[in-house]
Amino acid sequence: MLGTRSTAFEPVTAIPAPIQGPQPRVRASRKLPDLANPVLEPAFTAPGAQEASCEIFNARIPQPIASDRVTECSIAGIQAFADWEDPLHPWQRLRARLPESPCTFGAEDVMPDKPISIRVSGLAIVVKLWRQFTGRTVGRTEHSDLGFALWERAHWISVAAVEQWLQQLSDRIGSDTPEYLGTEAAWRAYNKARNLRADRLRLQIPKRFWVWCTPDASGKIKCPAEILLKPSMLQYSFETLTWAPSTAAWTAEVVDLDARQIWRNCWVGLPAEHPFSTTFAPCNPSVTLFVPEGSTREEVGADIVVNPALRQPHVTAPWVQEFSDARAQAAADASAAADSPSDASSARTPIPTADQADVQVELGATAPAQARLDDLADLATTAEI
Repeated sequence: MLGTRSTAFEPVTAIPAPIQGPQPRVRASRKLPDLANPVLEPAFTAPGAQEASCEIFNARIPQPIASDRVTECSIAGIQAFADWEDPLHPWQRLRARLPESPCTFGAEDVMPDKPISIRVSGLAIVVKLWRQFTGRTVGRTEHSDLGFALWERAHWISVAAVEQWLQQLSDRIGSDTPEYLGTEAAWRAYNKARNLRADRLRLQIPKRFWVWCTPDASGKIKCPAEILLKPSMLQYSFETLTWAPSTAAWTAEVVDLDARQIWRNCWVGLPAEHPFSTTFAPCNPSVTLFVPEGSTREEVGADIVVNPALRQPHVTAPWVQEFSDARAQAAADASAAADSPSDASSARTPIPTADQADVQVELGATAPAQARLDDLADLATTAEI
């Protein structure tokens, strides 16, 4: 059964869309710190939350990379991938599609540009982190590169694959040539900056945010665990989601990667398939549907297939029936249109008589017309950053 606390399972490497049936809980790698394990058993109270969490973590796990995989690189390609402030960078394009407000808690009082002190607590500190993770920073104490670091974690270029390419380049043209030295320097600079960002991100999410959302030794919790499911920012995976480009055009290749593996960007391109949409939102009428910028509620809702493993008494969101009725009506209209004679076959043009030769008979046909968890903001006021 979904959500049980058994350790007898195997991680899922690929989940079809839409996600169907029970999903086993992902098992932490030995490489993970003990700090990650409590997040596998968060203090969820809302129906569908634990199931959605399982599906998200099970989908977003590292893909195997062959030990002999080589990643071609160039100075221009590395610098373009590292230039996250470029409006055309894949991260910036993705960021522009993230919803302008959270889906699991309200932030109206401090959005869009109200400064938040580093000494605040409760909901405000959660919003302060969320703004940084989505690139909507305000003031000197918020840092936009944390959002890029979160995206980078889901697109972590394999060090081994790059090192093998550099070795091949050195063997081919020499380790003292300008091309080799420049390429190696560009990679070293990017990799160093990437690791520093990853360290800062680790401090903010596993060591702070996750801790706030899990019970302490006394059983108290500072933030409702359901906040961990918010789809308005990328999820922090337990391990880096490594990949190895095959060409030096990393920024172009990552776009193709995301099209094939939509879970890397947390289903922003296909919001109807996000476990938040299929498993959590149907059970919680007060949460906002996950609708990225450029999409509409109707477009997203029409494509959502509610997880059939959910208990029917828990599926209480009104929009589920709303969009179900709309789909049924659309199907009925399509069936009626298919059963009715077409304009061409129903039209009967009489043979004109001599005095009716110029008379044109036109027949027209008219087709049938087609027709927030109650503010998860009850946070304790002891969390500080």
